[in-house]
Amino acid sequence: MAYATGLRARVHVDETDRTHGRPTYHAIVALLAERGIAGVTVLRGIEGFGGHHEVHTTRILRLAESLPVVVEFVDEEAKVRSVLPDVEALVAGGLIALDPVEFRQVGHAAAAAPAADDGTLPAPGGGSAAGDPARPDDEAAPR
Repeated sequence: MAYATGLRARVHVDETDRTHGRPTYHAIVALLAERGIAGVTVLRGIEGFGGHHEVHTTRILRLAESLPVVVEFVDEEAKVRSVLPDVEALVAGGLIALDPVEFRQVGHAAAAAPAADDGTLPAPGGGSAAGDPARPDDEAAPR
C-alpha cells in the first residue's frame, strides 16, 4: 500500500496558554477533530524555551509550571494549509513549523479507514475491519 504525501504541522505553545477559557492545546485539538484532520498528538516537553528565551524545565519547580507543549498534526498538504489560519487565530504566542511527510494509517486505524483507490486517505471513521484479507479475524477486534 502506498503512502500519501502530506504535511506535518507542529504548533509550539506553553501548557498554561489559554484560548476561550481553556488550554490552547485543547482548543487546537478540538478544532482539528472538527475539521477531520487525519492525526493529532499533543506532546508535553520536559524542557524548552520560546521567543523570550526563558528556559522552562521540570528540574526547577518554579519554572515547571509552564512547560512547552507541541500539538502535532498530519494530513494532506491542502487540508493542513486550509486549517492553519484558524489554528493561528487560537495561538496568542508560539511557533508553527511545517514539514513535508509521507504517511498512511496502519493497524486498527487502517482497517477503520481503508485507503481510496487513488491512494488518498479517506476521512477518519470510515470503513470496517470485517473481511480485510490483510488482518486475520482475531486481529480485527479491538483488544
